[in-house]
Amino acid sequence: GVVCGLDDQGDCTGKKLPGPKNASYDRVSILAVRSTKKLPSLAEGFDRLVSTNGLRVPITPKAGK
Repeated sequence: GVVCGLDDQGDCTGKKLPGPKNASYDRVSILAVRSTKKLPSLAEGFDRLVSTNGLRVPITPKAGK
């Protein structure tokens, strides 16, 4: 899911994570898309991959943090 979209200065601040409550995350990926309202299909998304970073230890954000 989308955490945030880059603004004109190239900054991105997400305040809400997609997915189920207490979900764990093991990577962060950056995609080049025109709109954050509709994500590309998996096949199309591969061509839009800019960068991905795997996390050695998955993170599980705490509520309100």
